[in-house]
Amino acid sequence: MLEVKIQSGRTEVHEHIIDVAAEQFRVNGIRSVRMDDIASLVGISKRTLYEEFEDKETLLKAVLVKYKGIMNRELTDICNTSSNTLEIILRIFDYHLRFMRDTNPKYFLDMQRYPDLVAQFHETRQSHQEQARLFIQRGIDEGSFRKDFNVEVFLRMHKSMSDNMKALVADMEFYDVFRSTIMVALRGISTPMGLKQLDEFLERMDKEIKK
Repeated sequence: MLEVKIQSGRTEVHEHIIDVAAEQFRVNGIRSVRMDDIASLVGISKRTLYEEFEDKETLLKAVLVKYKGIMNRELTDICNTSSNTLEIILRIFDYHLRFMRDTNPKYFLDMQRYPDLVAQFHETRQSHQEQARLFIQRGIDEGSFRKDFNVEVFLRMHKSMSDNMKALVADMEFYDVFRSTIMVALRGISTPMGLKQLDEFLERMDKEIKK
C-alpha cells in the first residue's frame, strides 16, 4: 500500500511538472524558460526535477506528447458532435486558432532548435493532411465546397501558407494573418451554402477577438 501511494505521488509530481512547463513554454517561449524556473514554480528541488526529466528537451517532448493526446481527444469529440464536414473543419480551425492566439510566437520559433521534435511534428502534420483531403472531399459531396477546383493544389497551397504563417506571426497579430490567408483560401472553394456558414464563423470570431 505504501509503495502504491509513493508511486501515485510521483505520478502526480511528474504530471504537474509537465503542466507547468507547458504553460511556461506557451507564454514565454521555450528558450527563455530555465529548468530552475520550472522547479521553483512546481515547488520541488532541481534534483527532483532532473530525476523526472534529464533535460529541457526531454521535458519538452513530454509536453508535446501530452498535448498531442489532448488534441486528438478534442478533435475526436469535434468529429463526433458536428452536423456536417464544414462544421468539423471550422471547429478544428477554431481550436487551433485559440491555441495559436494565446501562444507566444517565440514558442514556434524556439521549437526549430529541436530538429528531432520538429521531424515528429512534420510526421503528425502529414497524417493531418491525409485527413484534410478526406474532409474536403466529403465537403464537396455535401455541397459545402465547389467541385471545380483541384484538391491537391489546394492542400499544397494550404501547407505553404501554414509554413509562412510562422514567420509572419513574429511581427503581426496571428488572427490577422490567419484571417487574411487560410480563411481567404477556404472562402475560395466554398459554395453559397458553405459561405453562409463560414461568414457566421468569422463574425463570431471577430466579436470574440475584439472583447
